[in-house]
Amino acid sequence: MKASGRKILLIWWLQEKYVGEGQQLSFGGVNVTLTGSAEPDDEILVAQSGSEQRPADLFRTMEAAIRVLESPATTGAEKAELRNTLNTSMRDLDNALDNVLTVRASAGAKLNELDVVDAVGSNRMLNYEQTLSDLVDLDYADAISEYSLRQVGLQASQKAFVDIKGMSLFDFM
Repeated sequence: MKASGRKILLIWWLQEKYVGEGQQLSFGGVNVTLTGSAEPDDEILVAQSGSEQRPADLFRTMEAAIRVLESPATTGAEKAELRNTLNTSMRDLDNALDNVLTVRASAGAKLNELDVVDAVGSNRMLNYEQTLSDLVDLDYADAISEYSLRQVGLQASQKAFVDIKGMSLFDFM
């Protein structure tokens, strides 16, 4: 990676001073070798997106992408900055989209759970209303008809019992 008056953005966080050609930086299992001479405004920021050193900001990400796309990249340093900024912007936008989808899925699951609870509550309420109606409401004509029908059945069964009880084999001899 060549240092030449531009900002280089990497993932993780590290602060070291440039001591000279061939300096190697190690962080998070990644090794970066710096070449070239250091300029007064050279800066390497190694920070995870959304961290304290590099807070997640979609507007700043879009601004950075637009800024590098609007200016023509003619030198190697400008091309490297364009490539690094666009890669970082795409990664940040992907992370933001992942976060949005995660939150959306979580909200959807909670809404689905509320729908299920609402359906169960509605079914219970309907069952309670039916039970209450069966206990409280009485259709007198239907109740009298049912009572009369059962009374006739009871009388018929009593008569059949009495007739069978009184029978004996001696009556038929």
